[in-house]
Amino acid sequence: MWVECPTELDKPVLVFGFEVEDLGAICGVMIMTGMFLFEGFAPVLIVTLAFALFLKRLKKGKAPGVLLHMAHRWDIVRMPGVLPVREVGYSPVAGEGEEY
Repeated sequence: MWVECPTELDKPVLVFGFEVEDLGAICGVMIMTGMFLFEGFAPVLIVTLAFALFLKRLKKGKAPGVLLHMAHRWDIVRMPGVLPVREVGYSPVAGEGEEY
């Protein structure tokens, strides 16, 4: 008995067309604008929707997980197992070649 296999095994989880990390960024923008910038609900909603549209345009045509890789490139988030963005010099003498 044969069972059909889906053609795409690694499809990312999407909620309203956004990946989970994108939703985290959108919620973070909503919380920050609500706490620090605006008092009413309407301005917070407008800024959040503008950020969501900007994020959608930024990611158009790019691979899944690009937001996390951009944050790593800009040195906002360090990803385990991935080399750092900045050049790190190595030296046998302790403290000479390190930039961190």
